[in-house]
Amino acid sequence: MALPLIAFAALAAIFWFRLGSGDPSRIPSALIGHPAPQTALPALDGLTNNGAQVPGLDPAAFKGKVSVVNVWASWCIPCHDEAPLLTELGKDTRLQVIGINYKDSPDNARRFLGRYGNPFGIVGVDGNGRAAIEWGGLWRTGDLHRRTPGHHRLQDGRPGHPG
Repeated sequence: MALPLIAFAALAAIFWFRLGSGDPSRIPSALIGHPAPQTALPALDGLTNNGAQVPGLDPAAFKGKVSVVNVWASWCIPCHDEAPLLTELGKDTRLQVIGINYKDSPDNARRFLGRYGNPFGIVGVDGNGRAAIEWGGLWRTGDLHRRTPGHHRLQDGRPGHPG
């Protein structure tokens, strides 16, 4: 009778201590160290910059460039919070800021970018959500890639974010 109780207490203690260790917002990704997905996405219709259509996502755009890839949607609350940060990142000429618009209507997406400013030089539309999954699931943002041999990938996972 005492042995099952001791085993249960030991397991409960292990689980309790493991719950308190580490940063739960740092979710490891199986994609770290691997090339960026070769996903082409169409442009967001009607989104222009200086009178020219902002292009969609072409995998060739990553070659030899450091890129920040952000999966976003107008309905995503954390996306509203991080928009000012992305706007600042968009001003850094060392980076290429790319947006993947996740399951959003074109009108709402353009309104969102009109409200906060468009930090993205490239915006691909992920209407069915498949590209966000290929980019590491629906709980990741802040992918930083250098598309060269020996490329790097850094992810910052945050629950409640579409990408």
